[in-house]
Amino acid sequence: LFARGRLRLAQGRAREAADDLLAGARDLDALGMVEPFHHWPATAALALAARDDLDGARRVLDERGEDVRVWGTPGPAANLLRARGLIEGDLDALREAVAIAERGPARIEHWRALGDLGAALRRANQRAAAREPLHAALELSRPGGALAIARRAHAELEATGEKLRPLLAGGVESLTPSERRVADLAAEGQTNREIAQTLFLTVKTVESHLSHAYRKLGVRSRRDLASVLGE
Repeated sequence: LFARGRLRLAQGRAREAADDLLAGARDLDALGMVEPFHHWPATAALALAARDDLDGARRVLDERGEDVRVWGTPGPAANLLRARGLIEGDLDALREAVAIAERGPARIEHWRALGDLGAALRRANQRAAAREPLHAALELSRPGGALAIARRAHAELEATGEKLRPLLAGGVESLTPSERRVADLAAEGQTNREIAQTLFLTVKTVESHLSHAYRKLGVRSRRDLASVLGE
């Protein structure tokens, strides 16, 4: 339920996302469990806010966020602050979210917080201040494979007036994580069938990933692929 709720929020289906996340929370309550590792309170609050239920969003943050705050896990704690900052328009909460996430092991939470802080500063007409966190979000998330965060940071930087090169013009960084895994194994000499068995994919899926990798890298053979990936 928590995973599907996060997916539905990413798809823009806020009402269904909130329903899933709150149903998952009720299941935890019925089992007498406290779960401070999932980010569901922050995600549920954002979903409720997206469907214009600000009172419900604040109630989730206040009531359900206490377990996360007491436990102190950096990723969920940063996510909680990030949600509050976005819902309340609180730049200080977003800055604190960045600082907490930077100290934790969940790199993606740090990149997401940087992007949201930059976007909030840009909306507050603080364009010069927005560029530093947006550049950091872009430069960290792009090689890390978090392309959704990178694309948003790129778009927000352009909205501040910066002139940027296209985000994914080509090269190794343009490969998706799945394409890169398949390309690495192909470069090592594995056949398509062997790659499919290794990654639990169909041969057709492997062929599709390889075709995309060849096109993005401008190569035509496994030998060329090994050379490009080696560089």
